[in-house]
Amino acid sequence: MNDRTEKRLELKAPVSRVWRALTDHREFGEWFRVKLDGPFVPGQTSTGHMTYPGYEHLKWEAVVQKMEPQHLFSFTWYPYAIDPTKDYSNETPTLVEFRLEATPGGTLLVLTESGFDKVPSDRRLEAFRMNERRRARTLIERVLRSRGPTALRQHDTTSAFFQAEQIAAIQGKLNCPASAGNGESVPPLR
Repeated sequence: MNDRTEKRLELKAPVSRVWRALTDHREFGEWFRVKLDGPFVPGQTSTGHMTYPGYEHLKWEAVVQKMEPQHLFSFTWYPYAIDPTKDYSNETPTLVEFRLEATPGGTLLVLTESGFDKVPSDRRLEAFRMNERRRARTLIERVLRSRGPTALRQHDTTSAFFQAEQIAAIQGKLNCPASAGNGESVPPLR
């Protein structure tokens, strides 16, 4: 297993729009499915409660590392920390980074999460899978929904299966064409 997940997403939306979806705590909460208690502040802990069905009883906590406007947003957290009776604070958190770059067609978003090798072995694989699968899809849906149907290219360095699944879900929901980043079109889920 890799120590990290990385997705490269080409979005037909301006950097300012993608930045807002990432760093406005209300918009972040909508696509990440968490109700945050307040805005993100570098060096401070962000808290809230999960809104994802079945996990509403869980608290959400992350330490904001960096906010370089329209370029980098990063935080550390304990992925797949779903046992409310367990204290995860003695573990090493993973680092989540959202890097933005303007492109002729919109924005290149590079989403990386690293440090999975430090996650305890009893939940490492599931943490890797759950975080790798969900976050990029919901962010893309949020950004694209605000702009109407548009195209998307995604480059996934972790798993072609998850890549096709995510693109197909987005394409089907938005009824828009998508590319798997390798020239092949991905049919929508029906």
